[in-house]
Amino acid sequence: MLLNDELQDLQLDKPKRGKSEDQIAKHTIDPSLEAKPIERALHLLTKGDDIQKISVIQSLPQLLQSNAQAVHSRVIPKIQQDLPNSSSEFNIIVSKTYKALIQKKIPIDAMNAVYQGIESRDPVVSNAWFDTLIDVVNVLDEAQVKGKVLPFARDKSSLNQPLYHRVASCRIFGAAAGYAKFSSADVKREVLPSAQSLCQDCHPEVRGAIATQIPLIMKGLGSSPEKSVLLPCLVELANDEKVPVRSAAVSAIVGCLPYLTHETVKDTIVPLVKRLYEKYLEATDSTTVMLAKDMGAIMRTIEPYLTSSVVEWYLKTYKTLAAKGKPASVRETLISQAVMCRDHCAANLPTLAEITLVKIPDKFDLFYATFKSLAGDPCYIIRRTVAEHFHEVSDLIGSRNNTLKPELINLLKDDVDEIVQALVMNLDLTLQSFTTQRYLSKRNSEPMTLEIGNALLKCQNHLVKGNNWRLLTNFLNRLQYLTNCMPSDYLHQNFTPTILNIATEGRAKPVRLEACRTLLWFLSNNVKETQRQWLRDSLISNLCYSPSFYSRQIFVKLCSDALEIFNSKYFKDYFFIPLISLIDDKIPNIRYGIVLLMPRLRLTLTTQDSVLHKLYNNALQKLKFNEKDRDVKRCFEANKKDLEGPISPTVLENMAKLEKKKQDSEQTMYLRRISDTVYQKTTLPTENINNQTIRPPTAASGNKPSNNNIVRSTNEKTPTSNLSTPKVTSSNTKGDMTFLEQHFYVDAGIVFPTSSSSSNSSNNNNNNDCSTSVKVHKEKVLINKPDQQVTLNVTDDDKYKIRMKSLQLNYTNINDTRGIPNKRHSSFYPSEGFGSINDKIEKRKSLDITLKENSKIPVCLKTNTLRHDKSMEAFRKLNVKAIKPNVTTNSQSKCISSLDTKNTSNKSNSSKENRYRTSLLPVAKV
Repeated sequence: MLLNDELQDLQLDKPKRGKSEDQIAKHTIDPSLEAKPIERALHLLTKGDDIQKISVIQSLPQLLQSNAQAVHSRVIPKIQQDLPNSSSEFNIIVSKTYKALIQKKIPIDAMNAVYQGIESRDPVVSNAWFDTLIDVVNVLDEAQVKGKVLPFARDKSSLNQPLYHRVASCRIFGAAAGYAKFSSADVKREVLPSAQSLCQDCHPEVRGAIATQIPLIMKGLGSSPEKSVLLPCLVELANDEKVPVRSAAVSAIVGCLPYLTHETVKDTIVPLVKRLYEKYLEATDSTTVMLAKDMGAIMRTIEPYLTSSVVEWYLKTYKTLAAKGKPASVRETLISQAVMCRDHCAANLPTLAEITLVKIPDKFDLFYATFKSLAGDPCYIIRRTVAEHFHEVSDLIGSRNNTLKPELINLLKDDVDEIVQALVMNLDLTLQSFTTQRYLSKRNSEPMTLEIGNALLKCQNHLVKGNNWRLLTNFLNRLQYLTNCMPSDYLHQNFTPTILNIATEGRAKPVRLEACRTLLWFLSNNVKETQRQWLRDSLISNLCYSPSFYSRQIFVKLCSDALEIFNSKYFKDYFFIPLISLIDDKIPNIRYGIVLLMPRLRLTLTTQDSVLHKLYNNALQKLKFNEKDRDVKRCFEANKKDLEGPISPTVLENMAKLEKKKQDSEQTMYLRRISDTVYQKTTLPTENINNQTIRPPTAASGNKPSNNNIVRSTNEKTPTSNLSTPKVTSSNTKGDMTFLEQHFYVDAGIVFPTSSSSSNSSNNNNNNDCSTSVKVHKEKVLINKPDQQVTLNVTDDDKYKIRMKSLQLNYTNINDTRGIPNKRHSSFYPSEGFGSINDKIEKRKSLDITLKENSKIPVCLKTNTLRHDKSMEAFRKLNVKAIKPNVTTNSQSKCISSLDTKNTSNKSNSSKENRYRTSLLPVAKV
């Protein structure tokens, strides 16, 4: 039996199921009252509990709209009758409801209820009604304010009233001083005497409360000279013995400055402020915190009245405040106040920077010392505030913002995510300020580019390893601005691989999407076509053709962004076919995403896109007849009109305008690319030896080659090939390279000098001495006619035509490789067995011994003249396969047919045919 009692006790707190009959009866309303809202409200106010009464109060605006007369005559008297005996929650709700009704100027007699509520003995209820009165002063009649509100406030400000009544009366006087219908004479007569009296109140809370209202009273006095009456009160409050009063007075000084005359500010406020800083600079209370907080606003106002020496004194004072709380000056027990002081100093950095540069630019080092101290503060709160205002300081100091580079790098490398987040939010503005001053440039790599770039990469690596994916998303979004301040080549080499890795292997989907969008921006601003091609191929191969469903889904989203960034032609050339091929994806979500994009794809097609039209129609047929997923079907049916129906002229017009805007933007970007390319070519560094510039030679031998045969880079207006040789600088020596780099250039046919030539060499030797210049193997030199033009975008067909025309030229033997030390060929001899040529190509290993992949160096085929007549048919097929011409010209057919002719000539004919075969082979790029 005892055990059962104990078990019963354990179930005492168990909630009971349902409600009792009494509760149900109490909360049940007669159905006949549902159609009578006024009767229902009176019933709930009479017999309901607090929750039901509160619901009636909250529904008063609706009741007034339906039957205002009944509400005024029956509901409101009932509410005012119940207010004195109701709970505090009920009074607070009623006060808020009455305030809303009065502010909307709904005719309701609620002021008596307000005065009645203020008289409550409950401080919470009284303050709630005080707040209501203060908020509705501006919407009351002038007679009501003068006849009831102000006498009521004067009565509550007397010493025999409770403390919270006197504090609230200060707020009423401040609100009355700002009453729109009061003149300065009314404020002087009705408000000013009471305010002066409250400044002498015996309680510090009252003095602090009236101090906060002094700026409002001065504003109400306008241009009246009576404002000077409040200045002694303000000075007295600023020197009050209580810390809260002094703090409130300092804030009041800042608020009063806009309403004071120039003479008053110069003769009264400036000396007062300086005395306050001198007196409380070493204080350990909140006065110092308030002085640090308001220093920026004070300095901005009194700056026209300050001399250079006084500004320097304030700057030193600011430096002292910024060092508050350091272990050398303040004990650890005061560190919390000191942290607040330093935090306010960090928030005032932009103002102090501006004043320093205007008044005392020669003392910028003093400001920078303070900035450096705050940026390296041991407390993360201060560093976070510095990061929030970093872009403002960087923009204000103009050409001197390069001095902030170490602090920017340190903040980017900070381990606290809050600091990085504060810096990243305005990172684009920070970089823009450096770009404006030309410390960063998109044309060439400035000295600051590498340092800031490395810091950004380390910050990105830190965020990738963390779990704050939102911060990483914002960071990747800000990296899109790098296209305006860093060279595209630098971005491609350093940022593109890491961001591509995030896009393909990232964890959070928003991060991967933002990484893809950033890569698209890099793609649209890249200067080199080879890099753009590599990036496009990487995105398509790693996302579109990925075995991961999530990666393919990311590619669909990427195409949506590509439609916004690029014009229709660019999208159709590179993204349309990979995207439409995903219509056969086995995952319904992928097909669903493509269906959503297909209306936009349709708008990009024109009558000339017959192939793309066919692919689009095939996709429609598959969706119409082969689709089995119900969600994809539903999406297709919902968008069927946009997929197959006629396109409205408005849509076409908007599409044309958008397309024109994109084309203009891309045309501007294209012209910028050309100018950037020309700029980079004209600013390449060269090394002078005896006032002569070292230029790459055109042949390996020391003899000067013929100008009629070899296309070279000269000062003449002759078209040059894109297969140019790098210029020799002091760093391009064999000793400055790694093992793999040396062997790579040897395989490519380039031999770098082991040492630079002596400065005593003659000018003639500088032009002809091959030991001081890059050596290029003759097999790698492009043979061409002097009148032939070679563009930068040379296709394989163009190269084939060039080589075929060069067969008719007579030139010296180019197979001589004597004089080239340590020549290494990444090649094979076709005469050693044509059956295994492909195998030998595939088995050429990379020079990097740490990898197990094949070499990527272009293959250079060399023929053996002793055995070339044994397998001419196979050799011809190999050449034709390697060249793959799209259009066969007469010269090409003639040359190929000549290879089929049986070789029965002498040694000279054999040598000539050997040259034919060599010229047909791919030439390795140098």
